[in-house]
This record gives sequence, structure tokens and C-alpha cells, in this order.
Amino acid sequence: MNRLGIFTGLRRALAPSVRTLLERCGPLRRVALGILRRHLPRLVTIDGDRFHVHPDDFGVTFEITASGDYEPRTRRACLEALEPGGTFVDLGAHVGLYSVPASHRVGPYGRVLAFEPEPANRALLVDNLRLNSCGNVEVVPLAVTDRTGSALLACSTINSGDHRLVATSTRGGARMIECTTLDAFMAKRTGGVDVVKMDIQGGEVQALAGMGSVHRANPALILFIEFSPAHLLASGHAPTELLETLVAMDLAMAVIDEVDGSITPADPDAIAQRCPAGGYLNLRCAPRS
Repeated sequence: MNRLGIFTGLRRALAPSVRTLLERCGPLRRVALGILRRHLPRLVTIDGDRFHVHPDDFGVTFEITASGDYEPRTRRACLEALEPGGTFVDLGAHVGLYSVPASHRVGPYGRVLAFEPEPANRALLVDNLRLNSCGNVEVVPLAVTDRTGSALLACSTINSGDHRLVATSTRGGARMIECTTLDAFMAKRTGGVDVVKMDIQGGEVQALAGMGSVHRANPALILFIEFSPAHLLASGHAPTELLETLVAMDLAMAVIDEVDGSITPADPDAIAQRCPAGGYLNLRCAPRS
């Protein structure tokens, strides 16, 4: 097994407990973040693209440094689903690890809509788009959910990719942000949508509820969705609710395995059984036809 496979396997087993420990223990968290700041890079290269990253991040930056990559099979599947001239919607764009290669893939006649509500992530996203000459990307400073208006974003103190919408929060760094639905946003723009990537820490059920018109208007739409039972439960949704929503949308689901590189069709029961406790799986959801 290569280094990425080893790291992915360890992350599945250990990350939930380590993350909980660091979130709850302030002194240990400060020591761990201090070590990260001294050893993690501020600039990384993936598949020829360069990215500025958070230097004290136990999420994406730590994974790239430890494994040399970040979700390569899921990123490749996203790119394979896109054609030149297409439209890619990145919900939870973070620092651009999907938006940048998608920008190259769709080319000058295509477009990328990159939604990132958290200011520090968004600043790095803008820098990385400029760094990689991505002129066809619109950065949107909004969260996508089932309504428009304002909402509370609870920000993780150790993982810049683990910010999430909540009703109330005891996590540090919570802030009010603006929200939209994908239906409302796309109603003001022309053209269709080909691929949506959704990594929004338990907010997937609400985001899907707010994109019914987009789905009906784009019958060939392909979704790439993170399935995390713990995040869904924390957002007030049973994990089966997300899977049942995807079935109701008449989408065929497949599990993307970052360890062995496979993409395996699976029904809701198989997905629920395969997902590790406290972990997550990436799903490819495509029209059954």
C-alpha cells in the first residue's frame, strides 16, 4: 500500500478521536498547533497546481504534507465528469483544491462557481486562483443551504475545512454569514450546471432541498457528496435522510475509495454499513439513465 493509502487508512481509524481531543483540550491544542506552524508548509503543489494553505491546519494541510496528495480519486472523478465549456459548482470550495483543476478542465468557455463563506479560506482561495491563472472562476462569499438570509457558521479551531452551519454554537470563532439556495443563485444566471461537488460538513440535506429547480433543469447533473454520519447527526439529520434524498432524486450512488482507487456502486444500506464510525465516504451520484 502506498503512502496515501496508509495515511487514509490511519485517518479513518484515528481522526475522529484525535479531533475531539484537540477541540476539547485547549492546552494540548495550543501545543499541537504550535508544532504544526513550525513544520507545515505554506505552499504546496498538487498535480502541477500550486496552493497557498493554512500553516496550522490539522485538516487539508496536514493530509497533503503527510500523504503528498488530497482526495486524488475523488478529484479525478470530478474532472472526468466535466467537459470543456462545462459548469462546475464547488460548495465548500475551501482553498481551491477542486476549483483550480476544474477551472483548467472546463477551459476559457466554461465556468466554475466557488462558494466559500469563511473569510480566511476565501482569501486563500482567491490567492490560489490568481496563482494558477484561473480567470473563469466566480468566488461566491455565501453558504448554500435551503434558504436565503443570515446564519451562524461555527468555525473549527484545528481544521479549516470543518466549519459548519449551526443553530447555536459553543465552538470558538463562530460568526454570522450570508446564505443562499442554489436555486435562487442560479435563477440570476444563464446556462446549466454539469457537476456539483458538496463538502459542507453535514449541511448536505439542506443544500439538496434548495436545489430542486437546478436538478430538474439539468437532468444529466452529477453530484459528488461527502457522506459523514457524525456531521449529519450534528446538523439534526439522520444519515439515512441524505441517502433517501438522493434515492428520491433518482440518482445512482457509488462509493469512491481513496485507499484502493475504486468507484463501487452501492445502495443506501451498503453505504451506511461501509462508512466507518465517526468517519466519512465520498459518493458519486449520477442519473440512473
